[in-house]
Amino acid sequence: MGRGPQDPFSRAKYHFEAGRLEAALEQVQEALRINPDKHENHALHAKILDALGTDHRALVGALEQCLALDKKDFDSAFRLAQVYQERGMHTRATRYWEWAYALNPQHPYFAQEKTGAKDKVLETAQDITGSLHGMLEGAKGLFKFGKGSK
Repeated sequence: MGRGPQDPFSRAKYHFEAGRLEAALEQVQEALRINPDKHENHALHAKILDALGTDHRALVGALEQCLALDKKDFDSAFRLAQVYQERGMHTRATRYWEWAYALNPQHPYFAQEKTGAKDKVLETAQDITGSLHGMLEGAKGLFKFGKGSK
């Protein structure tokens, strides 16, 4: 033997890094059978499922298990928020966005979201100001206010 890693987790990681996702999935499932309480097994399982992109329920389960084993796992909370957002499950997504934000409020995603939110507020304020100005001009015309009125 002597070729490649010997334990299922290491083989799964080896296959994953080599792009052999099906083999990696098979090996990580074996690692999970041997040690179902090991966070890194679930984290690798989630990465493989995410790369395969086929079984979203299993991906959600793996990410939730990661968080059950490590409440400070930012990557799992963040990815779970994204998955729920993509599925239109906004209430669940919000829960995990808040969880991820609490773990890492300085993450570039949140800085980008804040900038985007500020831009939207400014844009809305400008739209409202323009609308109010237009309404005021219209009202002046109706009631003949302004220059030349008596």
